[in-house]
Amino acid sequence: MTDNPMASVPIFPERRKGYDPIAVDQYLHGLQRQLAEAQTKAAAAQQQLRNAGHGPDATAEAARTLQVARETAEKALGEARNHAKKILAEGKRRAAEVSAEADKRTENARQVSAHAEHLRAEASQLVTGARMEAQSIRDQAEHDANDVVRRAEAAAEQIHQSANREAAEIRTMASNDADEIKLQARTKLAQAKEAIKEAEDRVIVAAKEHAARIIAEAESEATNIRTVATARSNRIVSEAEEMAEG
Repeated sequence: MTDNPMASVPIFPERRKGYDPIAVDQYLHGLQRQLAEAQTKAAAAQQQLRNAGHGPDATAEAARTLQVARETAEKALGEARNHAKKILAEGKRRAAEVSAEADKRTENARQVSAHAEHLRAEASQLVTGARMEAQSIRDQAEHDANDVVRRAEAAAEQIHQSANREAAEIRTMASNDADEIKLQARTKLAQAKEAIKEAEDRVIVAAKEHAARIIAEAESEATNIRTVATARSNRIVSEAEEMAEG
């Protein structure tokens, strides 16, 4: 501020909610001091006028001094009032700007917080959904693998039973032929038994190989299903967790 507080509109230090009250008070005290000095000069001029007697020069000089003092006082008072109005208007304007900015920042913060909360909720839902889907895939893969194994075991059992029936039929036919052909009974019976054994061995070996192959294929398919399901579930969970962390 200058030596004359009323020379121009002062620039006060600003705080969060407006001008610094200490600087404003100091400026107002300066205005009051100048006004008091002007009033003192006016009173002194009036006293000088009373003490001057009736001399024309003294009276004129005193009148001029009084007039100047009055004008100075009125000017100081007017400028003080104008400056006070400007300070008040500027303070209100700054207060309104600060209040509007604070409201804007508060609203922005609220929107950011709401958006962040929405993202957290969405990420949580994605993670939960991914885990549920992964569990469903694992359950389905386990069910499919067990079903393949059951079908393979059922097929192997059916082949084994069919081989037993064929062996029984061969034994029955051999027994009937032995009754009809007594001379060749022993030879044919031995041949029949050997044929039966070979047939049984071949059928059983073939059945076991077929069953083993079916079971191996089923287990391989089940392993592949589990591997694919596990990889897919892990990838889904990983992607969901990365989205939740981002």
